[in-house]
Amino acid sequence: MKSLYYIIKYAFITLWSVFVISPFLWALSTSFKNANAVTGGATYIPWLQFQPTMEGWRVLVKSGGQGGINIIAPYINSIVVTMSASVVSLILGTLAAYSLSRFTFKVGFIKNNDITFFFISQRIMPPIVLSIPFFIMLGKFGLLDSLPGLVIVYVALLMPIAVWIMVDFFNG
Repeated sequence: MKSLYYIIKYAFITLWSVFVISPFLWALSTSFKNANAVTGGATYIPWLQFQPTMEGWRVLVKSGGQGGINIIAPYINSIVVTMSASVVSLILGTLAAYSLSRFTFKVGFIKNNDITFFFISQRIMPPIVLSIPFFIMLGKFGLLDSLPGLVIVYVALLMPIAVWIMVDFFNG
């Protein structure tokens, strides 16, 4: 009885794995087909049903002027923006969190816990609320459709979570 359980269990796991992995394998095999093989119908087995080619991959790395897509530049831009925004928000968030953890602020009835709650409450607000103010601000500074403008937006959205995490870290 126990061996039947293991047979059924591993058969189910194998079928589920094939079900999950097959779309990725299909996409991978399609990436090595030429345009006629892609539009000509379903073929699955390389070298048996179609001749693999690197034509699709060459189109991805060619520049737009050469009839390609140039997929490398957007990835480099994404890495630059992400790394810049992460470093800036981590530095500024650490400074703000250290001051909130180390010093006692009191302005009227507002204290440190209120300021910390204000930072984390910014994450509750839907980001679409900030789209028009960011558009106006970036337009005034001439940063629309630029990498520095995108870094500024990302820093503003990352700061609350950086401050919140670092305050807990410094308090610990």
